[in-house]
Amino acid sequence: MSRLLGTVLVGLAAFVLTGVMSGAIASAHPEPATKPVASKFFAGYLVSKTKGSLTSATTTVVVPNITCKKSYSGVGPSIVVETKPNKKNVYFVDVAAVGVGCVKGKPEFESVLQVNGSSSNDISFAAGDKVTMTVTVTKSRTSVSVDDLTSGAHKTRTGAGKVGEYAYVGDQGLQINNYKTPLDPFTKTSFSGSEVNHKSLTAEKAVAYERKRGKTLLIAVSKLSSGKNFSTTFKHS
Repeated sequence: MSRLLGTVLVGLAAFVLTGVMSGAIASAHPEPATKPVASKFFAGYLVSKTKGSLTSATTTVVVPNITCKKSYSGVGPSIVVETKPNKKNVYFVDVAAVGVGCVKGKPEFESVLQVNGSSSNDISFAAGDKVTMTVTVTKSRTSVSVDDLTSGAHKTRTGAGKVGEYAYVGDQGLQINNYKTPLDPFTKTSFSGSEVNHKSLTAEKAVAYERKRGKTLLIAVSKLSSGKNFSTTFKHS
């Protein structure tokens, strides 16, 4: 299987997500685990639709701050939808995200929208902004969007239709100008109103993931509240 992540340079840096290229997350258990599953790349909740199709995913995140102890580092609060493989066994990931990065030791907050393998950074955010991220996938059309509920900024990008299979709601890795960044301490990040196919994560039997390196916990994930709300917490870089 192949996944292609393109970049569009905006300003001084181009942000794209990493981790979704690994294929490691897509082997999630179909039923909720008693403890979060360990991942090298992801912290959050995963919904699998191996039977039927996944048509929409949304969440609202409060943009975290980041310390920038490192010159280049970052994290990507996001919605990622992975499609079912086509006849050539190729699948894509469609993304609506906030890139929370450090560029030359200074924080930058940029939207990351990816559709049909092409990624763009269209909007700048500020720490503390409340941003809704949505991915809609149908056989006729794919749409990815971010709405900054604080500033009023909005951007949608569209592409060819697909059939969705997995939805990742949470923190992915961040790549800046082709450099896969390490983590830097960031503030506790809240995700609210999270839905897949217009149902709560609990109703869709979402599986919790925490990001780990060996036995070291990097990003912890909380339990769900009201079936739709959770938080991620930085633990170690």
